[in-house]
This record gives sequence, structure tokens and C-alpha cells, in this order.
Amino acid sequence: GGIMVSDDLGSVALQKFYTPTTPYFDARQVALSAFLAGNDLLYVNQFQSTGDADSYTTILHTLEFFTQKYQEDPAFAQRVDISVERILTLKFDLYPDFSLAAVLPEENALESIGISQEVSFEVAQNAATLISPSAGELSVALPQPPGTRDKIVFITDTYGGHQCSTCTELVELSATAFENAVVRLYGPQAGSRVVQYNLSSYSFQDLNKLLNGLMEPEDEAASLEENLREADWIVFSMLNIQTDRPNSSALRRFLSERRDLIDNKKVIAFAFNAPYYLDATDISKLTAYYGLYSKSQSFIDVAARILFQELTPAGALPVSVPGVGYDLIRAMEPLETQVIPLRIDVQSLSSFISPENPSEDIQATESPLAFTVGDTIPLVAGVIYDNNHHPVPDGTVVRFLFSVGGEGGNVQQIETVTKGGIARATYPIQSSGLLEIRAVSDPATVSDILQLDVSQGVSAVVTAIIPTPFETETPTPTQTSTITIMPTFIDVQEADYQPDAWEWLLSILVIWGSAAGIFVVGKRLISIRWGMRWGLLSVIGGMSSYIFLASRIAGSESFLEKADTGAPAFLIIFGIIAGWGIGWVWWQLLEGQRGS
Repeated sequence: GGIMVSDDLGSVALQKFYTPTTPYFDARQVALSAFLAGNDLLYVNQFQSTGDADSYTTILHTLEFFTQKYQEDPAFAQRVDISVERILTLKFDLYPDFSLAAVLPEENALESIGISQEVSFEVAQNAATLISPSAGELSVALPQPPGTRDKIVFITDTYGGHQCSTCTELVELSATAFENAVVRLYGPQAGSRVVQYNLSSYSFQDLNKLLNGLMEPEDEAASLEENLREADWIVFSMLNIQTDRPNSSALRRFLSERRDLIDNKKVIAFAFNAPYYLDATDISKLTAYYGLYSKSQSFIDVAARILFQELTPAGALPVSVPGVGYDLIRAMEPLETQVIPLRIDVQSLSSFISPENPSEDIQATESPLAFTVGDTIPLVAGVIYDNNHHPVPDGTVVRFLFSVGGEGGNVQQIETVTKGGIARATYPIQSSGLLEIRAVSDPATVSDILQLDVSQGVSAVVTAIIPTPFETETPTPTQTSTITIMPTFIDVQEADYQPDAWEWLLSILVIWGSAAGIFVVGKRLISIRWGMRWGLLSVIGGMSSYIFLASRIAGSESFLEKADTGAPAFLIIFGIIAGWGIGWVWWQLLEGQRGS
């Protein structure tokens, strides 16, 4: 019901896309492609074809090109008319009186711009998203907010820009923006939950200087490293990471190069722009990672309240973030474990029900609904929820399944799509017999079940069956599994050399417990990376021994047959040590190469 607006058609990205092999950029064709792709409004900034004197000339040529095509191409003219109608419809909704006076605001009305803080704060509060870790893990990692004596260092990606060539530079996010919000909300004038002496603010540029070893004693930020060592909390405010802005990568460099400055500290990152610039390794080093998506004051205030645990983020990621394994398309699919509600669409029932059925039954939703052959049943499924527990997007496919003749009978299908998370369909009853109705929206395959036994000339009452929740459903597979496994289990027990279940469980605990210990040793002796490598190699060695024993191949059977009951544990321990040994040799080889 709205309009589509293109992004900047004169951007460098589009110029590179359209000129991979030739330097010629034809802005007219770019505008035409954008329009035919579905955009009603075309945004042109620095929009200049190769050979034109300036953007103004290119825009005139583009308008002439569109005018000529409109006059000569009826299909194109129809497409233009459709867009114009959409634009005029939207304008009419905003201004029913098409007059200049109705559109232009009064001069004193300009004072009201930007003062709707309540609305922007509500938007910021609903948008704030906990990206990593999960809410349950966060309560363990951050059981308490910053205390009065805690020292907090704020490091912000400050980025300036010019509205015009002669305008003064405007900083999108100042280095002290977060600290100022904290002092205003929790400082001496607001409960004294923080002491400003314990707060310090720096920019990503300062952090980059520290990483490059370019920090001079006379720099205002010369105390950055000392404050980082003494800090209890380090709070990063991110924008976007750009190759032409080396300072924007300072956070990623800091996390990988100066682990000594973040160990045993609460490290929090707020993404005030897109949240996908950090990879999984970066995010794993953060205590918490939040998405805010905007850098206006209301969003900074919400971030401060989240830091002090006065607000709980309620938003969901609007884009895919590979660093946490979040795929937007997968997240918007129907939640697999839900039971889809299915019911008679009572509101539209009067349009389909046969005259024989009494009208009072239609109005009273509490009364049983009866149908006979020749009636049309209106159905509604939903609300269907996605994996973020929001209604699925409009256009999600839903299939209504109709089993005629009961289980094993003929199955008919009607496919429709959702709107507002709800799907509707109608089914004409054509024959008598047992009718069973379900709804499926892959991967959600469980719904309420509607049943009615229709006899010729006799009305049948609809009964609803609510299935067992998804988690406990599947009684038949469980029963079948028990029947087929039990004889095999009894046969295996006849062999004297087969270890029991407790020994196998102990083996798994030994493998992972040893790996954890090896990781701690490696982390302390060398680095967290080598601790991780040694731990994983020890798991591989131990699991290899476990698989050798569990596979029951000829070698493992003869080994178990000749050995005593403690042999599996000794073999698994040997595998763990062997894996660790491989990691040790690997490290020695790399150290030797560096030395040479």
C-alpha cells in the first residue's frame, strides 16, 4: 500500500557495478533499470553520465529520455501511470486538500521538529537487540550492572561529515556521547550510581594510535592504556567498518592484538549502525554485544539504560549476522515446534453457510457449528509465528489439508498465503463421510485438527482436536525404537568383554574434562589460541579411541576380549595424550620456523 524508493543511483557502488570492463557510465539506463525494478521514486545524487558536464545535464537528459519512452512505449507509459497513481494516493492520504497552503507548514511549526522524544525513545527501546550471548547466558556473565566504584572506559567510533562543501564538520557520534548519557542518567544529579572520576572517554582514533604505537606523551589520550588496565568495564560504541577509514577497524584490531587489556574485564559493544561487522572470533571475546541501529540521542540513552540493566532488549535482528549464526530468512520461517491454531472463520461464516443452518448458531461462537453436504467451510489458520516469535511475514505459504474418509482416505490440498500472520481458505463439502482438516506451513507441520462426520442431508457438528505439543509428540517412534533395540541390547550383554553404559559415560566425561584442563594449561603457557588447539586435538584423539572401541571392528573386539574391564579408559586416555602430543609437536615446529 506504499511506494518504493531507490537508494542513491549515483553511488560509487553502482558505478562500479555497471562499469566492470568499460569506464563509460550511462546514467539514463541505470535510472531506467531502477524504475523497471519496481521503484516509484528515484534518488539521484552526483548522478552524472560519462561525458556530461555535470549532474544537472545528466538529469535533464534522463528526463528527456523518460518522456520520449513514455510517448512511444505504451507498456512503459502504463508502468509510469501506476507509479504516479501510487504517489498521488499516498499524497492524498497525507494531504486530502491538494493545495500549497495545506502542504507548507507554518514557520513557528519548525520549532516542533525533533522534540518527539517519547516516540523516538519507544522506537529505540523496541529496536534494541541482544545479539550475543543468549539472555540466559547473559544473566550469568553480567549478574550486576556497573557499581559506584567500578571504572568504566568508553571508546567510540567518531565519524564526521559535511552537509555541503562550505559547511562545518558535523560529528555523527562524539567521543563523550555515551559518557554524557551515563552521567545525566546515573550521575550526581540522578542518584549517584556512578562517579564521574571513574569514567573516561576516548575515540577509535585514540585506540588506533595506541595499537600503532603512535601515542605521544602530550596527547590528551596518553592515559588510554593505563585506564584500560585499571578498568572494570570497557564499552565500545561502533558505527560501520570502512576500508577508507582505518580507525573504524580499531575494535577488531584491539580484540585480536591486545588481549592483555581485556582479560577479566566486562567488555560490552553497542552497534549503533549495522550489526554484522564483527565475526564469530571477535564476538566470542565480548561479554555482551547489542544492536541499536541508530546513533540519535534516544538510542544512546537506551544503550546506557541497557548497560545499567534498567532495560531488557526486546528487539530481533533485522539482518543476517553470520558472526552469531543468525540467518534472517531462517529466522522468519515458521517456528517448527508450534501448534498452528485452526478454527472456523466465524466472521465470514454467514456468506457460506447453507440456509438450513440456524442464524443464531452463526452469531453465537460458543455454540457448535454444523455443516452438511453442499456447504462451504470458511477456515482461518494462525496467528503463525516465526523463530523470533513474531507473526510470519506476509506471503508465507500455508497448506490446508483435507482428509476425506478419515485416516488413509483421499487427501485434498488448498494452498494460500498469510497476511498479518493469518491464512484463510474455504472448502466446499462435496461428499458425505468423515472429514478431517489440518494446516501446515513448513517447517511447522502440527496444527489443531477439525473433524466432522458428514451424512447426506444431515448436519454434522465440527469438533476440534488439540494435538500434543511438538516436544512430546512422536509416541509411535519411541515405542518402535524400544521394541527394535531391546533384543539387540540383550544379545550384546551376553559377551563378557562388553563395557557397560557407565564406563562409556565416564569415558566421555574424561575426554571433555581433560580437554578443558589442557585448554587452561595451553592458555597460561602460550596463548588462548594454542590452548584451544591443544584442547580440540586432545578431544579428537580421545574420540578416535572411543570410536575405535564403539565401532566393534575386528581389532577392537579382540582388544576388549583379551583386556580387563578398565582397558577402554586406558585406551581413551592414551588417545587424549596422543592428540595433545601432536599439538605440542605442531607448536614446536612453528617456533622452530620462527627462530630460523
